[in-house]
Amino acid sequence: MRPIPTISQVFSLYRAHLREIRKLPHIYLQQFYRVKTRSDVRSMLRPSGARHLPTRFQRANQGLRRLQEANSGNVKVFQNLLGAAFGRTGAFKWELLKPLLTDPNAPLPPPIIPSKPRSRPPLYPKPLQSLLTTSHGMATRPLKKDAWTKAKLLPARADPFSDDAHIFGPFSKRREYNKQKRFFKQEIKKVLPPLEISMSTTMDASRTGNGESTEVGQRPYHADALPMQDLGLVSEIETLVGRAALAPLTRKERKAKEAIRRGNGVNFTGQHTDIPHDGFEGDTATSSPSSQS
Repeated sequence: MRPIPTISQVFSLYRAHLREIRKLPHIYLQQFYRVKTRSDVRSMLRPSGARHLPTRFQRANQGLRRLQEANSGNVKVFQNLLGAAFGRTGAFKWELLKPLLTDPNAPLPPPIIPSKPRSRPPLYPKPLQSLLTTSHGMATRPLKKDAWTKAKLLPARADPFSDDAHIFGPFSKRREYNKQKRFFKQEIKKVLPPLEISMSTTMDASRTGNGESTEVGQRPYHADALPMQDLGLVSEIETLVGRAALAPLTRKERKAKEAIRRGNGVNFTGQHTDIPHDGFEGDTATSSPSSQS
């Protein structure tokens, strides 16, 4: 059985945390871990948390050792601290992800088991679908657009009118719910939630036709629900480490860009093409000697 720490030991550990936090290289990291440490200490000092005090005190000691190792130059530990502070791992990740898991405008799907209202299949709002299907939103390989549908997740027996259902019997509704729920939990763990959502200017050749940048769409409804929205954290990161490399153009964007260049009389090399003056190919601007005579 672990010994129960005294209040003086808890405050001594808190002061040691603050000393290490002051050594962190960025003000956001200092603020994040200062707030986290205060929350941990308050949970240890609550009367209702006396039963968990030894475990929480040991966990806080482990956090102090991680801070000390990060400040002493351990790159791997420092990367773990960055991941927790910017929502890549830990509790903060789920706080960033929570607004993206709900859609107030989408109707609730019917329960898979009619007598069990809690057996509703997982909901995939559009923001979550975008994260699941893009390389920037997933820690692993992104999913295909229909990877979470019943046709991809469930066997053929799930269709009561299929031949497999007639031969082997209908697929269990409980297994259907468990399979969808398990897939949802498994893939959600791989999602990298955004810190902020901002509108970007894109090239829309079909509307402008002259290569002007136009802002497409409106600000999504879930942007205001993000905890770090409009705090300027992304701009601070870009100032610290530089902007991320732009993603390569898609085939559709390349074709649109090519059409714009051709419309302006510019080829792929950036040189202007020769345009005949009288509209006939092969004619030149000057007359030939035979015509002059």
